Amino acid sequence: MQTQNNGNSQIPLLSIDDYAQIIDTDIFELLGLENMPEDKKADIAEKIGETVISRVLANVLESLEGDKAAELKFLLEENNIEAIKQFLNENNIDLKEIVVKEAVVLKAQIATFMTQS
Repeated sequence: MQTQNNGNSQIPLLSIDDYAQIIDTDIFELLGLENMPEDKKADIAEKIGETVISRVLANVLESLEGDKAAELKFLLEENNIEAIKQFLNENNIDLKEIVVKEAVVLKAQIATFMTQS
């Protein structure tokens, strides 16, 4: 399988139609788990969310220069949501864009894995 390196993530090279389908397809449908009990789906969704957040944080921290990365790490440790929002805004970091990108990349990687299995 070919991949394209885009920042931190390896993006599987799929067709535009494949990406559109992946975006529109529920993750449980991609995994073939539509009939899984809701409590199990909630557990998996939580783990997927944690994975996306980890990838987003790694992406943001890697994009920052030394002092800025240290400042953001401090704000994250303090869990100061307003200060974090202000920091992201002042540093022109579009968190929504990064979250969407990482979620799509993760879904594409899962879809690619599932089609190869």
